[in-house]
Parts: sequence; structure tokens; C-alpha cells
Amino acid sequence: MKKYLYKILILVIILLAIIYLVRSELFRLFPSTDLVELSKRELRNTALQAIKEGDNPVSAVVLYNYTLVGRGHNTMISDTNAAGHAIINALNDVVKTMGWTKFNSLDKNSIIVMSTAEPCQFCKSFLLEYGIQKIEFMNKLPIDYWFTSYLDDFNYEVKKRQLEPSDLQDSLIQLKTSRQINFQP
Repeated sequence: MKKYLYKILILVIILLAIIYLVRSELFRLFPSTDLVELSKRELRNTALQAIKEGDNPVSAVVLYNYTLVGRGHNTMISDTNAAGHAIINALNDVVKTMGWTKFNSLDKNSIIVMSTAEPCQFCKSFLLEYGIQKIEFMNKLPIDYWFTSYLDDFNYEVKKRQLEPSDLQDSLIQLKTSRQINFQP
């Protein structure tokens, strides 16, 4: 029985190691594009803009059918915006330029996001939310970042709690009542 458990444990560890390696290197196994000179230049110029504004030199560009449609850099410090990540700003640039209707009608398989850094958990969830699967990056995040992220995801799943409609209604009524009592024009 003990040997059986050790074998399962070793298989799980090997499987997790393979998943980690493939997750980070899959873009090299099946490259869809090369990081062309135009994209490199645009990434470099956009990263320089981030430095000028006092942010980390992380930048991203969005290509649609190999045409540059959006660019962005970190603006967390300069705009005091927690969501000011380069990838999110680049996708926001596309949406601002095209509008939501046109962006939603794009073939997501034809969108490639290129970045100077591997997407963090936040940017990754943003890409997944909009169905964008193709990402190319220059600098890889350290293994401890992803290990911590997976533990944080597990912790989140364990600790989250769904409110019942009655709980939410009671909270709203209490909020409204306390606001009326303390109301001052």
C-alpha cells in the first residue's frame, strides 16, 4: 500500500513539473509568429515611455492579423491605477480605438499579444476573459511567482463565500437605514 502511494506521489510531482515547463515554454514549441523588428521596436519605445513616466519598463502590443492595433505600458505608478498593467492597457487601447462591438466581433484566434514580460496572474485572467490565447513574451516570471499564485488560487477557493440573496438584501437595508440616520446635507 505504501509503495502504491509513493508511486502516485512521484507521478503527481512529475506531472506538475511537466505542466509548469510546458506552460512557460509552449510558445517556443508551437510559435505562431516571430517577434518581428517592428514589434520589437514598438515594445522598446513603449517601455521607454513607461520609464519616462516613472513606471516599470513593461510594455505590450496587440496584433490582429499581424497588424499592430494596440499598445500599452505600465501606468500603475504614473496614473496611480492598480489595473494599469501593460497588457491590460494595450487591450484597452484596442477597445478605445475600435469600440466594444468591433472588438467583440474580432476572431480571437487572430489576435497576438506580445509583451516584454510574461503575463502576471491578473493579466492572464484578463486575456482568458476575452478569449485571447496567443501570447509571446521576452522575460519569464520566476517559478516561485507561479507557485505562490497557485497557492493563492487554492486559498481563494477555500475561503470564498457566496451570499444568499436575503443576506445581501439585509445588508442593503441596513446600509440605507444607517445612511438615512446619519444623513447631513
